[in-house]
Amino acid sequence: MTVEEFKFIYLMEYIHRMWGRAIGGFFLVPAAYFWKKGYFCPKTKNSVLLLGTLIGLPGLMGWYMVKSGLENRFEDQNDVPRVSQYRLASHLAAAFVLYALSLSQAMSKLFPSEPFVVKAKKAFNIKGLSHMTKGMVFLTAISGAFVAGLDAGLVYNSLPKMGDSWIPDDMWQFKPIQRNITQNPTTVQFNHRIVGITTVSLATALWQANKLGNQRCVRHGVDTSYPGRYDTIELRASTFSDGSSVWLAGPSALRFSYHTRSGS
Repeated sequence: MTVEEFKFIYLMEYIHRMWGRAIGGFFLVPAAYFWKKGYFCPKTKNSVLLLGTLIGLPGLMGWYMVKSGLENRFEDQNDVPRVSQYRLASHLAAAFVLYALSLSQAMSKLFPSEPFVVKAKKAFNIKGLSHMTKGMVFLTAISGAFVAGLDAGLVYNSLPKMGDSWIPDDMWQFKPIQRNITQNPTTVQFNHRIVGITTVSLATALWQANKLGNQRCVRHGVDTSYPGRYDTIELRASTFSDGSSVWLAGPSALRFSYHTRSGS
């Protein structure tokens, strides 16, 4: 690694940390003020306490993740220091949980519950499919964290096949066999592809089901997010083909976050 490459990584990490601390400040300072003024009802106080506690969890997991990259376990000169993929996935999962709960609380304040329930009753025909799609979106994100943690995006850079095969020969080379799921870069990339394709398929089914008579606000939410799922697939395919370029992986993650928010 050159000095310039290190400077870039340091700058990205510094911005990431400052951004996270700013989020905490923008939440905690107003929350403390409104709490002191008595603007919160008991239910809102419970939500504020929960979110305030969860705000620190991604930061704690981030510190724990970075610590794994500084441990004395990279002794060979050819070893590449890296953080634990398990801690990286936990760090991302904590952020997603905080994001989802914050969004849920915000939506409950912006849209009165009683009128929304009346409208939502007509959308229950897609409720199960919607929850399944959200679960797969979350699973896709977490599997992506394992890809990043293992640099699994560098193993195969061809689509739709992985090399010359649909199913690579080195997927189950680790023993015991279950280690391959989270430690074999080939298996991790393969699983990420399958989970991503499944997510897009479910999103397409959700979009089709949504066209069959739901309320306008429900149709608008699904229709808005639908194109973003295919944009994300195109960006991720380009990322693999370009050797996991940071400049393509970044927009892919942003698009993924956008359609997670707007569609599910």
